[in-house]
Amino acid sequence: MTAPLDLAAMPEPTALASIGWAEAHTVIRDVICPAGNDVILEVIGQTGKTGIDCPFGWPDAFVHLSPPTAPGTSHSSPMAWRQDGADR
Repeated sequence: MTAPLDLAAMPEPTALASIGWAEAHTVIRDVICPAGNDVILEVIGQTGKTGIDCPFGWPDAFVHLSPPTAPGTSHSSPMAWRQDGADR
């Protein structure tokens, strides 16, 4: 069994699945969203392999264009910049 994991900044958009493999077919056994830490650890502990999609960093040119890191920029909440980007 494999567990693909799509990590996000918050548990609500974090998603996890469990996939069973057979010679002739593949079976999606479960899809979990939101997936918090406890669920992630439980599912990963039951699988043979885990694939993780996680942004570990961004190119400097992109970071300097992002509103939360631009000099003089502030937001009302730590996640407010995400909505600003979605409104463009």
